[in-house]
Amino acid sequence: MGHHAAMTKLRRREVLWAAVLAGLLAASLAALALGADGLSLVLGASVVAVAFMAVRAGGLAGGGRDGRRAADRRAQAERRGHQRLAREVRKQGRQTIAAVEAAEARLYRQLEALDWLRAELELVHPLSPARGWAAAPDALAELVRLIDRTAPEEVVELGSGVSTIVIARRLQQLGRGRLVALDHKPEFAAQTRSELARHGLAEVASVLEAPLVDVRLGDETWSWYTLGEGVPARIDALFVDGPPGTTGPLARYPALPLLRERLVPGATIFLDDGDRPDEQEAVRRWQVDVEGLQAVHVPLAKGAWLLTMPGG
Repeated sequence: MGHHAAMTKLRRREVLWAAVLAGLLAASLAALALGADGLSLVLGASVVAVAFMAVRAGGLAGGGRDGRRAADRRAQAERRGHQRLAREVRKQGRQTIAAVEAAEARLYRQLEALDWLRAELELVHPLSPARGWAAAPDALAELVRLIDRTAPEEVVELGSGVSTIVIARRLQQLGRGRLVALDHKPEFAAQTRSELARHGLAEVASVLEAPLVDVRLGDETWSWYTLGEGVPARIDALFVDGPPGTTGPLARYPALPLLRERLVPGATIFLDDGDRPDEQEAVRRWQVDVEGLQAVHVPLAKGAWLLTMPGG
């Protein structure tokens, strides 16, 4: 094969691999849109693209200067580079497919939970979006089931939002129980009150503005809710979804130490975002603080912990 023919064949291969890489990058971006770890996949594909261009540059550099023997050496080196690239492309492709499938499964579970909630709660108006800081649909569904099992009289929620509507509606359906939610953001508290009124739940639930203040526990200081009038003296169920982690390390740890005396024997505690390191550490500390406290991890989208106070 002449030098010109060899180089033409190599350029055709380059076009083919470029098309493969373009498809890989598109799949990676699709995984990112579905909530998978698309960023790492895009970066991986980018590394492969850089390697590809490096091989190409190496193959073309100095063309025609060293004669046919040098061209053959370059062609062999480029073939080896293409083989390595093919292996990497296949690896990245498998990772991309797995990530997209996992994202689809997570999305389906959330849609399934949301559909279940709509059927169970029979609300006239749609729920607010359960995204971002809000509890995910599967966590909201778990809260409904928890209320069904325990039939609490007094429920306290730390951090208000769509979960406030869900809890209040289930209590209304059961014909018993009342919810008090604490929120340190006046605008969030007002918005939740408006949603309660829109759904006809104002008689079942209330939202208290509870500014964050410094509280001292042992040798450490936390920023936590003000416990003013309106917080029940006896709590049957506690939903911990605040304060936000941005307020400081182990932001939700004070919930049990500061509300322990109000929690009745056998009271249940539902801690959202249970897969985060801070929440896991909070549970560990709670079990040290309270002998006999039972803790079960709930495998939800964000993870959760269901805890039961001793003595029930």
